[in-house]
Amino acid sequence: MKKILIITDWFAPENEIASVRTTKLAKYLSMSGYNISVVTKVADLKIKDSLLEQDMEYVHELIRIDRDKFFKLASSFNMNLRLFLSKKSKNNKKSENKEQIEIISVSPTFLENLRRIISFFIKRICDHFFSKKVVSALNGIDYDIVISTYGDFSPHLIASRLKANRKSKFKWIADFRDPVYSGFQLKFLKLFLRKYFNKVSKKADAITAVSQGIFEIHKNDTTQEGHVITNGYDTDDIKSIIPFDFKNQKINFVYTGALYAGRSDFSPVFNAIHDFIETGVFDINDLAVHYAGKDFRALKKQASNFGMEPILYDHGFVPREQSLSMQSGADILLLASWNCTGYTGVITGKFLEYMMIDKPILSIITGNIPNSEIKKIMQKANNGFCYEQAMRDTDNEKLKDFLLAAYKEFKNGGFIKLNPNKEYIEKFNYKNIAKQFESLF
Repeated sequence: MKKILIITDWFAPENEIASVRTTKLAKYLSMSGYNISVVTKVADLKIKDSLLEQDMEYVHELIRIDRDKFFKLASSFNMNLRLFLSKKSKNNKKSENKEQIEIISVSPTFLENLRRIISFFIKRICDHFFSKKVVSALNGIDYDIVISTYGDFSPHLIASRLKANRKSKFKWIADFRDPVYSGFQLKFLKLFLRKYFNKVSKKADAITAVSQGIFEIHKNDTTQEGHVITNGYDTDDIKSIIPFDFKNQKINFVYTGALYAGRSDFSPVFNAIHDFIETGVFDINDLAVHYAGKDFRALKKQASNFGMEPILYDHGFVPREQSLSMQSGADILLLASWNCTGYTGVITGKFLEYMMIDKPILSIITGNIPNSEIKKIMQKANNGFCYEQAMRDTDNEKLKDFLLAAYKEFKNGGFIKLNPNKEYIEKFNYKNIAKQFESLF
């Protein structure tokens, strides 16, 4: 039986979407007959993901290693300094035109740039010592295959050091859940990050990424051919899920997850709903937007620009099991992402999770680049509508058409029709995602 080591910063039972990919790979590779070991940091388990916790039985050995106290102090220092500077900053800009969303680029102060640089290199020093600590703990253990996944930096550093130190020749697959840098990075730091990606891609036997956009961002940083292996979903996660009862007779829109400042923006939805209410087409009492996550304040601000606060419902940060319950009880699932110069190809884990729920998805993609990967997937899946800011001249009306059709179906029978391409959607089942990794072994 071949032995696989998965190196990751996120793993079950941490209640984060980043934990899903590695946990599901461990599960389905184990079911294919591999002996799975996982090395990761000590988890912050304020809230456990009970669904992912069940998948831990497929792991032969789970090694958790605590980060140094210096890392924790550095993280605390960085957070406090960021809060201090945010209070002092006067650079926050607001869009003057409420009907058009913008990717807001805030010009940071000198002190903020200095904080970023200091914080970045302090964390890299911490990663250096942490990776040495992990390699030491794994001394004398042989593996046939090593899968390391970014982010953060340390998993690839650990794999690289294991590759350099071992007489045994394991196959190393370097996986990227996110780009190492984007158009939002400081140029000074981007040089360092490009070098990091180049070194990893040279030493690894294969490199994978969750979207083609990541390879587009890094196309000048490697000569090695990359393999796109997206995130996915696991239908086992919803077998015991009971759809959430919102206890109303409304169209229930649901969004569960993070909202990223300047990138995640549901303004087009609120604007369209506002127009329909103003013209008497929609009754505000028929509508509800439910949010679960840590960023309700940001959503409320977007809604307030159009007087839509009354339709918002904040459920707070919830375990993933409740998040899936809310998604299953929704009429329409909301998704926020972006596709802009310097940062294309964003396919969130949340989007792939939505695909197994079998409910219409309404995606809002900010940015100046049209034809996002999410839009292409949704068109093939036939599972909703994707609005792109880059196509707003035509998409504003298409968005209204989608909302109006959904509203009429709701009023006529309370059920919004969906005819998805299930054969295509099945490709994103983690059973099949794991097979794609297996093909690289």
